[in-house]
Amino acid sequence: GKAPALLARLAKQAALHYEAVCRALASPPLATHFDKSWTTHATVKAGLYAGEAGAAAAAGLHAADEVAPEIARLRETSAALAPARAAAKSCARELADALASLDGRLTTALARAERENATVYLQRIPPASDLPPIAPASLVKPTPPGDLDGAADAATGLFAGIVPDSSAKALSTYTARVDDLVRREVG
Repeated sequence: GKAPALLARLAKQAALHYEAVCRALASPPLATHFDKSWTTHATVKAGLYAGEAGAAAAAGLHAADEVAPEIARLRETSAALAPARAAAKSCARELADALASLDGRLTTALARAERENATVYLQRIPPASDLPPIAPASLVKPTPPGDLDGAADAATGLFAGIVPDSSAKALSTYTARVDDLVRREVG
């Protein structure tokens, strides 16, 4: 129920987050700890959200009767899905199906827009480089967390009240022995 321009911006932000995940999973500290399927999954998701951003931006152009930029956006988006299509061959079936569905919607929208342009508008299709980039947008504002690194003194630290199980059992045993000894001496 949101405007296509807003959906495009949100999808672009999601794509950027997944691209960051791809870069992080490919970097040396994480590359040895995660299976390659995670990188493939993140690559397909990044492509999927980037495609959704392009499709939503094209839908906004269609609503504004801007057929030539719509065609350029759809062509650019379809071409940009190539890495995701290649990675989708070795990922979960649901992701491959979602990518195929998006690809089908893009193909249908592109055919319709090209047909409209050829029969009604007869506009020159601008190069993709002339299109304004989709600006990412986030729904929430990031806020830094409070002091979680334990820099505060240990008595007021976040984990100050947590006692290991072995220590709690040892304290309980000690207390029981002291109570028993006190009862015997008093008796």
